[in-house]
Amino acid sequence: MEASLREKMFRDLEAVEAAAEKIISSQERCKLYEINRRKSQEALNRLNDAFSPKNVWACLSHQFFEVPKSSLKTALKSDMDTLSSEISSLRDEIKRDLDNLRELEGKNPLKGFNLRPLAKDELSAITGLY
Repeated sequence: MEASLREKMFRDLEAVEAAAEKIISSQERCKLYEINRRKSQEALNRLNDAFSPKNVWACLSHQFFEVPKSSLKTALKSDMDTLSSEISSLRDEIKRDLDNLRELEGKNPLKGFNLRPLAKDELSAITGLY
């Protein structure tokens, strides 16, 4: 009897550890995506400089290419949109995983953790009432 209880305890601890590790790895990926998004934003701000030439040099996969500024802006905006959507989905995944972890630990879910900010149209509707 005691051996089966010990095995169950170890399985439960392994499940908790796996859930916590998944949350930590998702947070690290989210940080990396955020860093890349900020770098893309910095590059886009630099390209919006009025004094920059029409063709600029870009480093793509460890090689330098001279590309038109407009096409590089489009590519950077596309990358930023992709990174933003990936960050958003990762944050949602982290919230679900955290709820799962708290359930495995026998704790109640966090209150207010799944709140979302108001959209612009919702905010304007509320401010229009007052």
